[in-house]
Amino acid sequence: KECSKFMPLREWQLLSAERAGKEFLLSDNPVIKIRDLPEHQAYDVVQGGWGIKDLEIAVPLSPNLCFYATEKVEEKFSFLNSESVDEMNRWSIDYSVNEVYSSNFEENIWR
Repeated sequence: KECSKFMPLREWQLLSAERAGKEFLLSDNPVIKIRDLPEHQAYDVVQGGWGIKDLEIAVPLSPNLCFYATEKVEEKFSFLNSESVDEMNRWSIDYSVNEVYSSNFEENIWR
């Protein structure tokens, strides 16, 4: 309930990995905070990051779609290039607790 009052502070964009020929990885901790807090700013558990200026949040929804929240977006839908999908996937791995999920088995996901 507390996060709902901060959601209007962000604009949402739907990102697609379809044209990149890659897929988003999903994890057991799907919310990705792209920019961490400055060292001098304490993390507020109630806000969960929503009220923090310049914080970007991504939530992979499926192998091909991801919600992205920031203070300003140019378009409501965007196709990502291969490098951007790789970057999102690195964040998914960094924020995972124990498990990362992929619809494709690959020995090395960074081929």
